[in-house]
Formats: sequence, C-alpha cells, structure tokens
Amino acid sequence: MPEPSDPIDRLLDLFVYAPIGFVLSARTVVPEFVARGRSELEAPVTTLRLLGAVAARQGRVELERLCQEIRTQPVRPTPADGATEATPAFPIDDYDTMTAAQVLAVLGDLSTEQLAEVRRHEAAGRGRRTVLTRIDHLTSR
Repeated sequence: MPEPSDPIDRLLDLFVYAPIGFVLSARTVVPEFVARGRSELEAPVTTLRLLGAVAARQGRVELERLCQEIRTQPVRPTPADGATEATPAFPIDDYDTMTAAQVLAVLGDLSTEQLAEVRRHEAAGRGRRTVLTRIDHLTSR
C-alpha cells in the first residue's frame, strides 16, 4: 500500500486508521507483547527478588544483634522532671567498653568510695566475677 502524499490523508492514517487498527489487533498483539516482556525480565526479576530476600534476612539479623546489645547495656538513671543536677562522673572512663583485664588494671588507683560505685555498677550490669572479687579484695584491706 503506497504512502499517501496528501497531508490530510497522512493525518487520517496516523490519528484515525492506526488507532482503530491497533484496537482491532490488540486481542492478539497484547498477549504477544506480554509474553515477550515477561521472557526478557523474568530472570532479572527472580534474581532481584532473591537478593532482596537475602538483604532483608541480613538486616533482620543485624537489627536483632543491635537490639540485644542495647538490652544488655546498663541503664543509667536520668534526672527526673528535667532537673539539671550534675551527676558525678563515673570513676572509670569508657568502663562499659573495657574488658575485665583492662578494668582490673585500673582498680588499684581508685578510692574506697569509687570502688564501691564500680562494684554496684558491675554487679547490676555484666557481673564479671573477676572484677567483683578484685574489688572485694581491695576494699577489705
């Protein structure tokens, strides 16, 4: 079929006959388009779903680990009703991140009152026997 040379005939082809032809052939053409699109994307979509499931599982494991870490941290009292009383600093900086060996190394430098405070904190928190025993030994002298 030759191309119409008249501009009006070309406009009729483009805006009237082509859409009508598409609608009439859509019943057979659309399922073919769907099948072709599905075949092209099925493998990448499956891979992305798998990666998403792995990422979600890993995120859940990490979140549970962080929640457990937060649950095991000692609770520090906060001033009630917005009071601004200054709380004395804990006798050992970064105590909650220290190993028992690191704590034992600095206990000898503390006063009896500071040792009592460290003991209360340790007993309420991690409860490491080596630390508690050493504090008891130092305070009994």
